[in-house]
Amino acid sequence: DTVFETDMLRYFDKNKIEYYDLQQLPKISLTKIWHYLAKQEQVTGETASQLVTTWRDYLSMAGRNKLDTSLEYVYKPADLKKAHAEQIELSNRENVRKEAATIRRKFKKAEKNLKEIAKYEYHSGKYAIIPPKDIEDIVLEGTVLKHCIHRCDFYFERINTKESFILFLRKESSLKTPWYTLEVEPGGNIRQKRTTGDNQNPDLKAALPFLKKWQEHIKK
Repeated sequence: DTVFETDMLRYFDKNKIEYYDLQQLPKISLTKIWHYLAKQEQVTGETASQLVTTWRDYLSMAGRNKLDTSLEYVYKPADLKKAHAEQIELSNRENVRKEAATIRRKFKKAEKNLKEIAKYEYHSGKYAIIPPKDIEDIVLEGTVLKHCIHRCDFYFERINTKESFILFLRKESSLKTPWYTLEVEPGGNIRQKRTTGDNQNPDLKAALPFLKKWQEHIKK
């Protein structure tokens, strides 16, 4: 263990990484930080000292962009340089506004129809259903979670004709952080539940009783 710690300290010293620099990174062990930086040197081609700055800036942007930085896949992305670039793009909300404006022109009734689902908002226990206020909310949701909801016209066509709507499943402790996107029929039937990368993860299981409770509320 002593040799292991010595190698780690030599790594930080060689790359001129100070303890203060490490304090601005995720609250994980120094060993994990060391291993992650060493791996990212190979992945990105950047030096460890450059990566410390990139990592710090990425985390700052990710927090502002409403990502849950307590999740490991968020605070330790597979390609830190790429994730940093994505957060820069996401930070440019002008792109989101332009995309929403294009959708709005194409599906003229969609945004007006979204006003009708404000009544679907629901809070109970650890979870909440949050309706989008406008198309920009949906575009931002899809951008943050990296799924196809804002890239496929048929979702907005369904909103336009009131066939189905988009709702956000959130954790009550973090209502502004995208978690799961739902496609829901007017009567409450849930067609799809998707999170990052268009997936369903094991964490959804705990929220299923809440969703059933919400459906019962809608039927009433």
